[in-house]
Amino acid sequence: MTAATRDVVVAGGVEPAYDLRGVTFDYALSETTAWLAIFDAGRGAGSAGLVVSAALAAYRAARREGHGLHGQERAVDKALSTRFGVGATVRGTLAEVDLALGNLRHLEAGGEAPLVLGTGHGATTVDSARRSPFGAGTPGRVSTARLRPGDLLVLHTEGLSDARSADGARFSLAGSLDANAGNVPPEIARRVLQAAKSHCHNTFTGDAGLLLAHWPGTP
Repeated sequence: MTAATRDVVVAGGVEPAYDLRGVTFDYALSETTAWLAIFDAGRGAGSAGLVVSAALAAYRAARREGHGLHGQERAVDKALSTRFGVGATVRGTLAEVDLALGNLRHLEAGGEAPLVLGTGHGATTVDSARRSPFGAGTPGRVSTARLRPGDLLVLHTEGLSDARSADGARFSLAGSLDANAGNVPPEIARRVLQAAKSHCHNTFTGDAGLLLAHWPGTP
């Protein structure tokens, strides 16, 4: 759930931990780049686990073959349509961070737009151009942003940001991130997921996935 190099710290988690059905995340780190992805096949379909696993496998294969975000996107689309036919879709976000400059490139396929939490400013949503979910075959547009030293990049699923209390109030993901900003990424992930779990009394309507990447900036 956690990994680190001199240039980046990554941490993540999922809930409900013992009843997870359709959410997963992945990351890979090199000396120059951090690759991040989160996928959400929902909880309704009995095949959600198989569908999200196929998406993850296709993404990993494309990434290891050196494909960029569009190549990864095409690989996931093809894997879902080939294996499961029309109608099998997965929401998700693909991202890569240039660890020398902090340049962020990301692509949302029905997934939630990333958030960035930084020193001196609260959690803000990164501008994005969402396409339809993976499997629908509609090409997306890669969006770009520039991280500042000390920024925390946040990928998440709708099941986390849409967790509801008994009276229907939504969980404040941005507020929880702000409240825990002074902690290291693994502790932020743990505290935010625990806060969401408490907020909805562990009755998540969707799987909650969270993936964080802290970029300290160049020395």
